[in-house]
Amino acid sequence: MLRTILRLFLLAYFVMPLAAGFLVIRTFVQIRDDLTPIYESAGATISAATTTVNNELRNLGRNFAPLADAINGIRNALQVVVNFLRDTVYTLIDVVNGLNLACSIGGAACIPKSINVTLPTLIDLSFINEISAGITDITTEFNHIITTTTTTIGAYTTMLALAVIVFVAWLLLTYLLFFVFLYTGLWRAASSRAR
Repeated sequence: MLRTILRLFLLAYFVMPLAAGFLVIRTFVQIRDDLTPIYESAGATISAATTTVNNELRNLGRNFAPLADAINGIRNALQVVVNFLRDTVYTLIDVVNGLNLACSIGGAACIPKSINVTLPTLIDLSFINEISAGITDITTEFNHIITTTTTTIGAYTTMLALAVIVFVAWLLLTYLLFFVFLYTGLWRAASSRAR
């Protein structure tokens, strides 16, 4: 009976490392198989979103040229009006300063010439919505990848823990078998001397 138990322990001793190795390999293969479609899908979506952002930026470049020309035309027209008004006002200031004896003779009490007009910027920024949507798609996919990876690793942690438990049990069985064989060897040696 003791020999049968020892043989079963010896058989378990040789099978346990193989079982632990199989569990570890199977766990990593399963993780790879579960995550590969997620990463491929995310890669395709990220590529599409990046292409959309690039196309929007190219369209912006093409569409911005006429807009820039129109803005430059409007600014030039406004600048002509501003220059005319400023020159007219400066002429009036020169006339008034010329009539003012304190200014024309003494250089005091003169009206200063300073007209600062800021021209408005006329740019449509609606393209930002398209770029923002592309960036949102990319961010959503990255979040999906991170969540799926975390969930998958958590699910397979149990299998990895089981593999570690089998390996630890194998080590304990090795320790036990070593002392059993040592004890039986010493017992046989002592009983052969006693005869």
